[in-house]
Amino acid sequence: MSTPKSILHAAALQYAAQGIPVFPCVPGGKAPATANGYKDASTDPAVIDAWFTENESYNIGMCPASCTPPRLVVDVEGTALDDWAMFKEPTPETLIIGTPNGGYHIHFEGEGPSTVRRLMGKEVGVDTRGFGGYVLMPPSLVVAKDGSGLKPYTVLEEKNVAKLPEWIARGIATTANRVESSGAEVDSEGDRRRAVSHLLDLVRRDDVSVSGQGGNNTAYRVSAAILELGVSADTALVLLEQHWNPACRPPWSHGELATIVRNAAEYQQNGVGAYATQPAAQTFAAAWDHLPEELKKAPPRSRFHPENDAEMDQTRPQDWVFPELLPDRTVAMLYGPSGSYKSFLLIALGLAKATGKPSLGFDAFARGPVFYAAGEGRDDVKLRRRNAWKKAHDVTGETGFYVMPTPRISVNEEMQEFGDQIKMVLGRDGHKKPGVIMLETVSKMMVGLDPTRDAPKLTRFCESLAEAFECPVIVVHHTGHDKKRGPRDSSAYEADFDVILRVDGIKATKCSTLVVEKMKGAAEREEPMHFQGEVVQFKHPISGAHDGSLVFHRITANDFELLNPNEGEEPKVGKAAVAAALSKLEAWGVEKSVSQRVLATEVAMALELVQESKSADANAEVVANVDRLLGRLAATRPLRPYNEKRNGTRIWYLPGAAPEQAPNLKA
Repeated sequence: MSTPKSILHAAALQYAAQGIPVFPCVPGGKAPATANGYKDASTDPAVIDAWFTENESYNIGMCPASCTPPRLVVDVEGTALDDWAMFKEPTPETLIIGTPNGGYHIHFEGEGPSTVRRLMGKEVGVDTRGFGGYVLMPPSLVVAKDGSGLKPYTVLEEKNVAKLPEWIARGIATTANRVESSGAEVDSEGDRRRAVSHLLDLVRRDDVSVSGQGGNNTAYRVSAAILELGVSADTALVLLEQHWNPACRPPWSHGELATIVRNAAEYQQNGVGAYATQPAAQTFAAAWDHLPEELKKAPPRSRFHPENDAEMDQTRPQDWVFPELLPDRTVAMLYGPSGSYKSFLLIALGLAKATGKPSLGFDAFARGPVFYAAGEGRDDVKLRRRNAWKKAHDVTGETGFYVMPTPRISVNEEMQEFGDQIKMVLGRDGHKKPGVIMLETVSKMMVGLDPTRDAPKLTRFCESLAEAFECPVIVVHHTGHDKKRGPRDSSAYEADFDVILRVDGIKATKCSTLVVEKMKGAAEREEPMHFQGEVVQFKHPISGAHDGSLVFHRITANDFELLNPNEGEEPKVGKAAVAAALSKLEAWGVEKSVSQRVLATEVAMALELVQESKSADANAEVVANVDRLLGRLAATRPLRPYNEKRNGTRIWYLPGAAPEQAPNLKA
């Protein structure tokens, strides 16, 4: 760990070491300095070091509800000390922080909402900071209201944090933002269904109580949420035990869960049934008679409607998004070792889908927006790979290819926000649905989880995206130490994903091979696809800087074999074959150089690729293939001494002016 850059930096690390998540706030103020505020709070020293390297004067923010166990902070303003004193209730010794304006932050171990100037049903200068709120911690500095400049938060009483007194828990039951009951009857069939649907959605997103990870806080929040939907405490307990509690790790006992539900019903911010609904017949009775007759027909059928033969005959065959690689509305995994160029191929496919341009040997695609979540090398994707592909395919302007961060499966808020951002872009830019969602990589998405035990969580997230957006989802993964054993970490991936694609790469020739290992519901392509990358130079559209990156194109199996012989062998179209052919052509020095097509013909004949038994067209195609390979290999180190470009034409020759100066052709 690096040496703290300031007293504030050191204090933040000390809080983190005590298990208190912190986040940076602006110097001299209370506003968060990160995009997500208290949601970015962390105990990771590396994360905290990065923040304070950015600005060593950041203040220190803390969300009480994020502590383990959760805290509730009573915020007594300096002008409201009399308000606090009037309650005359016993308060245990606990941690008390002095604020720069003469007030107190009184810390308790417990749960509750963040309220504004309301306690025990009275309008007072006393707030609470719990769910959805945060406080600053010593030695943070803010500008005092009396104009005396920056003043610090200080520890007034350094005691162990005491349990939240019962009288305060009761007092925060009514808040300034309280939503009272809607007046609808609780426990209606509709509200029960809504509560069950909400609980099942939480389980699908793995938003459940986990021991040691704020489980009590989660259970309280979930209980309060379904009570607000219009079910009684008794019904809430039954629904929680049936649909949500079995997924908790470990599940709560009946008594424990009953206590949490009872506390939520008594102390939650909003009233029971705050968001309950009246029966549809009652709510829309007045409007029913004014509806057109066609709207009075039966509602759309259930997602679980059992189809008969006639209905099944209407099923539309599944369309290909990428022919022979990715059917629509499926979840796929593209995996391979590092250096196999899998990301280059995926970006090329994504840009081709977004622009409708032919690429990688595929014909033009039906256009659709592509969302590419990059967990590794996001700047390289945005600045180099994307621009090189656009240059190679003569694309300018907006493409419909969107790059965004990869969400962590362990953070429910990130998964939710990821989907929300896609919905926002679709609505803003007038798209009906994504063409494809691409996620890179599994290791980045699984941070904080067990890569083997928690593998099904990744699958569920991908499936939920495919179902919600009615598009395919493809995720990138690496191989393990044994490349023959498939994707790293879990065999569950091979069973759970609809499509498995393997990529292997050869750095020496910048070649990549893509193999279809699994294709659920369609015939698997038997022949591999081969690709080769070439550096494409481009000019950055904003900075004007010149740069370059690999762009891949399809090559034939024959080209691939010529470029990539068996291990330990030189490529057939390599240094020895080229030198031998130039020697036979007596191409000594620039004066006797030959064109690339002449050299290609001689190499093809020397390698016996041109044969009398073949047709003239077949032999011409062989020579053309060798010609293309020479063009791709011309700039490589082994062949660089034997060629150069003059007046836009590449010429080939042996260095030197006489046979005795020629290199050893056996080398």
